[in-house]
Amino acid sequence: MKSNYLLILSVFFCFVICSCGSNKNSDFGDLKNSEEIIALSLNGNWGKNEEKFTSLFIDYEVIPLKVPDSLFIVSIDKIHLSDDRIYVLDKKFSNLFCFNILGEFIGQVGSIGSGPGEFLGIEDFNIFEDNIILMSSGDMSFFVYDKFNFDFRKQYSLGLFGYSFVPLSLDKTMIYINHNPSSFGGNYNLFISDKDLKNPKGFFPFDPKKSYAVIDFSGFLTFQNEKILFAKPFDDLIYEFNSIEEDFNPIFKLETISEFVLENKEDFSKVVRPDILTNAEHKTSFMGSTFFMNEDFLVFDYHYKSRIFYGIYSLNKNLFKSFSKSSKDPLFKLLSKPIYLEEDRICFTFSSEAYVDFIKKYPQDLLLSNESFNEINNSPNDYYLVFSQINFR
Repeated sequence: MKSNYLLILSVFFCFVICSCGSNKNSDFGDLKNSEEIIALSLNGNWGKNEEKFTSLFIDYEVIPLKVPDSLFIVSIDKIHLSDDRIYVLDKKFSNLFCFNILGEFIGQVGSIGSGPGEFLGIEDFNIFEDNIILMSSGDMSFFVYDKFNFDFRKQYSLGLFGYSFVPLSLDKTMIYINHNPSSFGGNYNLFISDKDLKNPKGFFPFDPKKSYAVIDFSGFLTFQNEKILFAKPFDDLIYEFNSIEEDFNPIFKLETISEFVLENKEDFSKVVRPDILTNAEHKTSFMGSTFFMNEDFLVFDYHYKSRIFYGIYSLNKNLFKSFSKSSKDPLFKLLSKPIYLEEDRICFTFSSEAYVDFIKKYPQDLLLSNESFNEINNSPNDYYLVFSQINFR
């Protein structure tokens, strides 16, 4: 796990700060009273593993993603389910594929290139009404496609490097720039703008002299259960966007974030350091970049003692459990991080290549007697989704 942090740190770089001039954008408004913020009760389980897969999950469904021989999935960075379709984003190859609920291939949305409807890469995507919207940082643009036949509709220029986004309407979009200043957005991490990029409204200002680089392992902007949620890197608060007031208010608070991290969260030179992130003796703890939410559960990743854990919080039972790759059950080593939350089911992924290596190391694992697993073939092209039902007893 330390090698992962060192890799992150090795690509951690400073942006050249350009003059942003004056900015009329506003900070987020008055915060809720502290008693209205839900402090998550973690039951002393922060940094503790559930050792058995069956202590967290019951039943599971394996869906093979049947990609044509001419195409590949190298990684799965985001999935979205809509109208009995599964959209799968592979950011490494900048591919967005669509499958039916059986995993049968339907089509590809756009492709890399310089022609109409082609892009240099995909940073994020969302489905809005009958549109598929891609954000390309390389092109500094949004690309819009028909949801049903994937025909290219239009391209909107952003004029900046976006990190993630949430469409608010056909004309308005919320964009997270992740500490990448621009003359348009100014020194604000989030802003709302229309498609003509006029009169942007900014939220969560930052000092580019201290918060000077993209942080991809902490903080997020996400749309979950009809709610827009945001968390700043290394912070202990999770905010919800109020669409009527066009403002943010904190709704959840994690009380286990390291005091040192909270005190220096705006100064990356103090927090993003090998001796802080990779030294387990420091017991450094902070929120990660994965967060899913529905009416019953919160699912998120967090960092503790230089390791990555995945937490599940039951909103109904006020219970918290977590697991990691170091959990004793070998199945945790095969499956990816949580990639999607659907009602009471979490979606994981794995490749057939990883599965072949896995059964060589752990042939005794009884869970693999499931028919879904036994039908896995050995094609390196294949990826699989695993939907597992959360079991909180």
